[in-house]
Amino acid sequence: MSQTRQTKLALVAIVVFVAFTVIIGAALWNIEKERKELVVPPPAPPEKPTVAAAPAPTPAPQPPTSQAPTATIQPSTPPTAAPEEPPSDLAMEPSRTGFKVRKAPITEADEYYLMEYTDDKVKGAQPAPELVQGQNTAWKLKLNASVCGKPVVHGDNLYFACYDRQIFVVETATGKVVNKGKLWYQPIGNPQLFKNTVVFPQRNGQLTAFKLGPTLESTWSSRLAVEAPPGKLDISISGAVVLGDYYLYASKHWGNLYILNAATGDMLADPGVSYESRINTPAVLYNGDVIYGNVAGELLCFSADGKKKRWQTQLPKGYALSLAVESYRLFCTTTEKELVALDLRDRKVLWTTPLNGYGFNSLILKGNRLFVAAGGLYAIDPAKGTVLWRMEDRGTWGFCRGPIVVEGDRAWGLSQEGRLVEFAPTTGAMHRSLQLGAGEFWNPLLKSGDLLIASSTGKEILGFQP
Repeated sequence: MSQTRQTKLALVAIVVFVAFTVIIGAALWNIEKERKELVVPPPAPPEKPTVAAAPAPTPAPQPPTSQAPTATIQPSTPPTAAPEEPPSDLAMEPSRTGFKVRKAPITEADEYYLMEYTDDKVKGAQPAPELVQGQNTAWKLKLNASVCGKPVVHGDNLYFACYDRQIFVVETATGKVVNKGKLWYQPIGNPQLFKNTVVFPQRNGQLTAFKLGPTLESTWSSRLAVEAPPGKLDISISGAVVLGDYYLYASKHWGNLYILNAATGDMLADPGVSYESRINTPAVLYNGDVIYGNVAGELLCFSADGKKKRWQTQLPKGYALSLAVESYRLFCTTTEKELVALDLRDRKVLWTTPLNGYGFNSLILKGNRLFVAAGGLYAIDPAKGTVLWRMEDRGTWGFCRGPIVVEGDRAWGLSQEGRLVEFAPTTGAMHRSLQLGAGEFWNPLLKSGDLLIASSTGKEILGFQP
């Protein structure tokens, strides 16, 4: 190869090397430039906003209880909502699932009907009830735990459950224990009679039916859906009531009204609303439809089978603690210490009457009078809301648990502190007053034959001559 050719090849190699070096360098420079452009500088610290102090929440009604005197119906945690929003018990906000939930979580203190169950969890062997003769009583049965709800009577027997999960069949006339059994979970609400069975609602979504009679043979057992794992606040059922000759309505703690076949326990429907809204009162019937209320202050109406929603409305203030229907009128005692009457034809408020206390499932209609136990005892004209007569009570909570008993020209009321009064239902004239045994009387009076039946947190049930 000539000298000239070698020189040319060397020059070409140098040029290629220089060109390659320039290309690589330019590429690296562009990559570094793009990297620097992608780096987002840290934001400047925001100015600290001035936050106005939140107003104090509206005081909630205090539920009656000796075990937890500081408990409230509404959550005790102060609401974080803006002033124009409702109290924390009603304030809702969207959740990730699209439903609405409380801004303040539910606590045990919100459940006025659960205050005593934690003290009545009896462990180990459970001694037999003791039948004793008490002052002014035909019989008194001392138990291992308090009675839950209002007992039911069928034939000569009394049926009830206690918070230690025991259920009893007792002779109404003598107090003698005929038989006893055990529930799966703690009872809640009132037992219900349906044809030849008695149904006990329980925590954790359980409903159990037993054949009436001394055998306490179980006929069906149903466990409804439970959103959360079983725990201290897994209170799936807040009340149940048998209406008509087919349906059983179980008030769901999370806002649904479960509808079951009362003969078999089979689930048929679960109408409700799409947010946490505890149903705290038993449902009522109106023209073949079912009406219930929740702690969001709503009233909802569905067809009896739950398949069609008829209407939904809102109470002006608070939420219902009792419901009763007469003709086209719906009556509600509320957390605002008021008795409200609504026209069910257009859902408009007919009248509102102030009360001096809270009435928990405490309404009863007899003749042309609506009797209300809410602090005092009231007889009210259902058409106008006029107070016909009123009887006050000296106790802290007074007459607030369950309706009075009316039989002809005699009536009886029982205060939570155990004061029994007999009076004339037409005039309110007092016939006599009697102080019953120890504890608080949470459950309504029951009349059976010649006896009145009462039970208290003193872990006893008694029958006495009225």
